Formats: sequence, structure tokens, C-alpha cells
Amino acid sequence: MSNFIFLLFIYIIEALIVYSYVHAIYTSKKANIFSLSIILFSYLILLFIYRFVYNNEIFNTFLVIVVNTIIIYALYASSLKSAVFHGISLGITQLISEFIALYCVAAILQTETQNILTNYFEIATILSKIIYFLISRILTLFSIKENSSRSWGKWFALSCLPISSILIIIAFRIVTNTIILQSFEYTFLIVSISFLLVVNIIVYLIYEQAEKSNQKLIELELVNQKNDIDMQYLELLEKKNETMN
Repeated sequence: MSNFIFLLFIYIIEALIVYSYVHAIYTSKKANIFSLSIILFSYLILLFIYRFVYNNEIFNTFLVIVVNTIIIYALYASSLKSAVFHGISLGITQLISEFIALYCVAAILQTETQNILTNYFEIATILSKIIYFLISRILTLFSIKENSSRSWGKWFALSCLPISSILIIIAFRIVTNTIILQSFEYTFLIVSISFLLVVNIIVYLIYEQAEKSNQKLIELELVNQKNDIDMQYLELLEKKNETMN
């Protein structure tokens, strides 16, 4: 029972982190309390699936990405492309945070990761959520307030790297699950995963820069359209004046 209460607390924290991240980037279609309630309810469903239906790391990771994408697209002014990208960004951030915390605790206690999940699960989980929150807040500092005027474009290809990173990290987890590594080996894994995090942040920054450029381009196109309409109106006025003369 105590384990379930702890998991309930953790999933509520994850929901609040997602709400804080998404709310900083998008404009909500509904009242904020409604959006927060739906996000909390969605993560309670995830908890139910994790606890009582099916518990698999790969399945859980991609289910979180799907749920985050649906939340963004349904509740906020977002295009599908933008929702997918930020859904993946949240998923990879959460996964990297969990594995950094897991390997850090394993390195300190000099034990295998499976033992950490069995006997020190609470410590590793709380540490991972702290890292998750900090990384998500850093990402929002570089984000722009997005709207629904987005197209898929070539930037969807940027999502391939985060997805590849997820598969690589899960592979690390499977290989090292029951192996007690040396300190330098744990350090190497932590540095490697941290490097993946940095690379994904760079991809995130490239995406945000592209969105800013795209937004400026749209604004220029709107200005040009307005200028064309004004010119057409002036030409009509001139013709009307000539006709009256």
C-alpha cells in the first residue's frame, strides 16, 4: 500500500512538471484548472496501467510520449508537429533523468541497477524527478510561446535523434541490469547519457530557432499581404476619383 501511495505521489509530481512545461510554451484552449485536471487524470491512468496492467520500460516510455502529445494537441493551441516534438522532448527528458539518477545511486552504493530498483527505488525516483524538473525548466527558458500556425516541414526529422536516444538508453539499461560495474564504468555511463542529453538540448535549440525564424517569416508574409490589400484599395480609390472627374 505504501508503495502505491509513493507511486501516486510521483505521478502527480510528473503531471505537475508536464503542466508547468506545456503551460510555459503554449496558450491553453481551456481554463487552466481544466487543463491541469485533465493532465492529472491522464497521469493517474498511466499509473493504473503501470501498476495493474502492464509494466515494461519500453512500452511505458512510448506510452508517456503518446499521452504527452495528446495532452498538448488537445488542450493547447498547437499543431500536431509541435505537439509530437514536445511530447518526445518531455519523454526523452524524463527517461534521461531517471537513468542519470539510477546510475548515480548505483555508483555511490556500488551495486547493480536492479538492486537499486528493488531496495533504493524511492531515493533514485525522487532524485530523477528533481533532475527532470530542472531540465524541463531549462528547456522552457529557450522556448517561444507557440501557436497553431505550424506545418510539419523538414523539422520533423529532428525528432529522429530523441527517439534514437531513447532506444540507446534503454539498451544501456538492459545490458547493465544485473551487472555490478566499477566506479569508472558507472561514470562513463553517466557521462555518455549526459552527452546524449546535451545533444538533445542542442536539437531542441535548433528546433526553437527554426520556429522563431518561421514565425518571423509568417509575420512578414502577413505584412506583405496587408500592404498588397492597401495598394489595391488605393488603386480603386484613384480609379473612382478619375471616373468622378
